[in-house]
Amino acid sequence: MGVSYSEFWQMCPEEFKAIEKIWERKYREQMELWRLQTYYQAAHFFDPKKPTPTPQNWHPLPWDKQKKSETPFYTIEERIRIFKERGREDWIPKHWWNELGSAGSGTMDQGNEGIAGKAEA
Repeated sequence: MGVSYSEFWQMCPEEFKAIEKIWERKYREQMELWRLQTYYQAAHFFDPKKPTPTPQNWHPLPWDKQKKSETPFYTIEERIRIFKERGREDWIPKHWWNELGSAGSGTMDQGNEGIAGKAEA
């Protein structure tokens, strides 16, 4: 990263984070330029009968791929099912039942009031 050992130990975390960010941006820029240069050099050898790939498809770099979310997104129906499987129906908020009722995909079959309704009883 171009930082001496003594400079590294004298930095505060914010300074290191800023230098690391700049270094990463510079590295990505160099890799993008390398990819374009090699793509244009290799373009003469592409098969004209096939669709020409884009530089991103021809040589993907690690940051070109979109990261999938590690935490899955659950719909309201899936959340309610998970709470029911775990015996935590009292944790289901009332507005979830209302949203299901307005969508027409479910009803308030148990009249569940959510956490606030259980506390009043």
